[in-house]
Amino acid sequence: MAHFIGPVGMPSEIERVGTVICAGGGVGIAPIYPIARALKEAGNKVVSIIAARNESLLFWEDKMREVSDELIVTTDDGSRGRHCLVTEPLKELCEGGGVAWVYAIGPGVLMQCCAKTSKEFGVKSLVRMS
Repeated sequence: MAHFIGPVGMPSEIERVGTVICAGGGVGIAPIYPIARALKEAGNKVVSIIAARNESLLFWEDKMREVSDELIVTTDDGSRGRHCLVTEPLKELCEGGGVAWVYAIGPGVLMQCCAKTSKEFGVKSLVRMS
């Protein structure tokens, strides 16, 4: 006998708030995609940051570009995009002002660092387990 479960957890808050940053690291890129798409459809400016340890682990760059006003790609080893962690461009964007929300999905340390970085600038952050 087959069993099905779902959905579980709480749905993401999708509102028109202005500029939002969607950060996805590793497998977190997959679940951040529908959130970025929904935020864009709600009329927000969506800046997405996707990250992986190296280029071979990076995926859905084209899909994320389609639902983003701006896409920033980072890799830990510099093999694709910027050679940095997600928090570097996140900090630069928050410093510029006007960011309403930050969504982050990925490894625990990525989510923790994104939340800490956005908090420094008084920006609301929402993290989701992938």
